[in-house]
Amino acid sequence: MPVNAIFAELLGDAEIEALFSEDAMFADFLAFQSALVAAQGRDAGALADFAPDLEAVARGTLADGVPIPAWLAALKAHAPGLADVLHKNATSQDLTDTALTLALQRANAIFAVRLKALAGTLETAIDRDGARPLDGRTRMQRALPITVGDRLGGWLEAVRDLEVRLRSLRPDVEVLQYGGPVGLNPVDDLAKDLAARLGLGAVRPWHTNRIRLASYGAFLSLVTGALGKIGQDIGLMAQMGEVTLSGGTSSSMPGKNNPVRAEVLVALARKTAADLSALHGALIAEQERSGAAMTLEWLVLPGMVAQTGAALNHASALIASVSRFGAP
Repeated sequence: MPVNAIFAELLGDAEIEALFSEDAMFADFLAFQSALVAAQGRDAGALADFAPDLEAVARGTLADGVPIPAWLAALKAHAPGLADVLHKNATSQDLTDTALTLALQRANAIFAVRLKALAGTLETAIDRDGARPLDGRTRMQRALPITVGDRLGGWLEAVRDLEVRLRSLRPDVEVLQYGGPVGLNPVDDLAKDLAARLGLGAVRPWHTNRIRLASYGAFLSLVTGALGKIGQDIGLMAQMGEVTLSGGTSSSMPGKNNPVRAEVLVALARKTAADLSALHGALIAEQERSGAAMTLEWLVLPGMVAQTGAALNHASALIASVSRFGAP
């Protein structure tokens, strides 16, 4: 996610980034605790109007490494009658991991819509220009004649593949974390009830088995990589006069038309691929809980999700901006 606000619309995705905001995180923490209270047969209504002191939680996070102790202390003070059932058999990682998977669940729903829209935009372009001739190129050299439909059909096949992959991975990623202090809580009726109330799957605790998130990160890199290939191709086609698109202007050559979105797609793909190696470092989690691995995931994964969202937005806008595929 861009630090400089000037680049926010170019490199970021406000809709996705909002899923990882402090407000969204605290709402998911509260959803977890409310569901846990209800799963124990108690009325969680007293929790509904809880609003934490952000500065106090931030100070606690600096001291504790996680926001839960400070946040939970304030919650128990807000609803003392529920103190005996709040956070029962849970640990800080249960809240942070579950809040993360809830954010990913919402992001996945957005990605599904955007992938479908991108496929539709590509289908429209193929219907319009698919029969137009192109020079096929292998290893950057002219090869045999092809059509626009041949090249764009490859892009479309990749997008459809990603749609299938997203549907298959969602049940593996959108799962509850309720492991307790050392990750040994059983998947009992309470855990199943808690998961159902949150709309998540009930699975064995995955405190130090981070394969789910590592695999999800690999999917994000596949998405941005496939879209980066589209951007790379369109940039090269623009160089050869094989596309007509609206692009960015130059500060020194006003008549120059830069393929901005195509370039951004390539940059986002390379950045996400680099982030994937960092995320895979979280697989090396020591013993029954790794503070270092959790922190690394917080540093890397939200940005990868936002980069993927930005790439999907740029890809659809880029394809839609092409008024003609193929040579004049």
